[in-house]
Amino acid sequence: MRSRDKSLPLLLLIAFAMGLAMPMLKAQPQPNKRGISASTTGRVIAELKNVNTYGELNTRYCAATANLLTRQDRYTMASFEANALGEPGALWWEWPADQFGRWLSVLHVADGTGWTTAQRSRADVLNVVLPLQRARGHFGTDPAKDTDNRVPSGNAFGLRGLLDAYEDTGDERALQAARKMVRFFEQNFDHYGKGTYIDEYYAHCLDGLVKLYSVDRTSQVLDLAQRIADRMGIHKHTHHALSAYRGMIELYDLTGNETYLVRTREYLDYIGQSRIVSGGIPELLPFTGADPGSQDEGCALADYVIVNLMMFARTGEDHFLETADNTLINHFFMNQFHTGGFGHRRYRRDAIGDKVFQGWDGQFGSENPGCCSMWGQWALGQVCQYAITQSGDNLEVNLYADVEVTMPEEGITLNISGDFPRQRESKITLYSKQPREFAIRLRVPDWADDAHVRVNGKAAGSERQGTRITLSRIWASGDEIDVRFASSMRLVAGSGTSSDSVAVYDGPQCLGIVCDGLAADEEFAVAVDKAGDLVLGDDGQPVVFAKGKPVDVRFMPIGDEWLHPDARNPNRIKVLFPIHTTE
Repeated sequence: MRSRDKSLPLLLLIAFAMGLAMPMLKAQPQPNKRGISASTTGRVIAELKNVNTYGELNTRYCAATANLLTRQDRYTMASFEANALGEPGALWWEWPADQFGRWLSVLHVADGTGWTTAQRSRADVLNVVLPLQRARGHFGTDPAKDTDNRVPSGNAFGLRGLLDAYEDTGDERALQAARKMVRFFEQNFDHYGKGTYIDEYYAHCLDGLVKLYSVDRTSQVLDLAQRIADRMGIHKHTHHALSAYRGMIELYDLTGNETYLVRTREYLDYIGQSRIVSGGIPELLPFTGADPGSQDEGCALADYVIVNLMMFARTGEDHFLETADNTLINHFFMNQFHTGGFGHRRYRRDAIGDKVFQGWDGQFGSENPGCCSMWGQWALGQVCQYAITQSGDNLEVNLYADVEVTMPEEGITLNISGDFPRQRESKITLYSKQPREFAIRLRVPDWADDAHVRVNGKAAGSERQGTRITLSRIWASGDEIDVRFASSMRLVAGSGTSSDSVAVYDGPQCLGIVCDGLAADEEFAVAVDKAGDLVLGDDGQPVVFAKGKPVDVRFMPIGDEWLHPDARNPNRIKVLFPIHTTE
């Protein structure tokens, strides 16, 4: 480790302390944002400034944000200049505008959660990159390498980042630059749209176009966005495709065209065929398991969590929450490193987590600070917005992370505290300016065997329909709801070629065995009795056999891998096992 990296352990200790002891620091009140806070279904999503997070989610978010905003050795103003010019000197310099665009989106989230240093960094970056925009509207070399799809891809992130900056500041320079970029994407539509489906590296400019249209209402922008949306389909690179499908969902918000949600649902179903038992998805589709070099990508996992949350917000279908929650607390948490950053780990059905891609001559290990560390922070910062939503007169409790959400127009605040991510129990405390009659709809996760609810210490008179428990009453400030989910260790069947194997889950958490240095890891089998139930030892751990004999190995939640202190040599974690039936 270079000498200038020696401050990182202290920074992360600070981040951990912040997460465990206090909420996200809040900035002074700001003018109302220009963003859309409600979908066309009427489900209201909390603005970031009205959400505090605590506990593990906040610890991870603080670590991810500190890993970016304190790393002036990685993200220098010279690197942003090189990125805008498409010249060596930036981490991914071949993707012009990618670094500064993602950075502006990172600052959009950081500013919304009270990181005041974001405002200064945003102003500095804009001052450096805006004068470097080319006459055709793009960033990068002049003339542009139009047939290199890294160029429109990087510029697509630049477009969205500039609009995030405009939303935060009202800086007309950012808006004017975004308007100029439309010309570049218009000129390249025919080239990237000539295949069966449009090239996803180009198509993910869609979310920026939609955001620009929400500001300008310019028919040319809407027309280009709709032409791109009409050519979306089944795409190989999950991160860029999911980024485009975020734009599809936001285009639905503006137009009400249900086709955009249908197409998004179809792509999520397609990804689901390659999803593994840890909740992970691969960087490239389709995944057959035959390629030993297959890997995940922090960027793709981040988008996958957010797209599923967005789909819940538009449809009200809880299975999207189940998918998002499962991926978040398992594979996405596992993808994070002790630095706070995100990157790439090996992707197999039976064993995950060890190293594959390590760019920049291994300088950062398996962390990818060029994109994944930024996009992981971006997603972690937004998850809290979906924990509690409003649908009509009802409040919906969707995720049981430790959060506090305020609905200022309603004069209501809900605080959730518990043991997230295990989620055995949660306490929900309501604060209200005056007594109010409405319903609170509690989600009952799929993994819960049963749910027990008490209001102010007494058994609740509640109605359960499907995946929701509805509590209807006159609520007063200080009312408390205690929720306990009954669950235990259980077996979950594998998929695809691993359908005869099983994973071990403890409630919502996928468990695994760290296999580095264990030569027999391929032969591990979990013990079940004749009834097919998991056999546990005296210590509560699943009993494991190798070559017909019990062995002493321990399971851990795979999300705990982020505490492994070596990003250069991440652990290999076995998550799927054959069954050993005991007598």
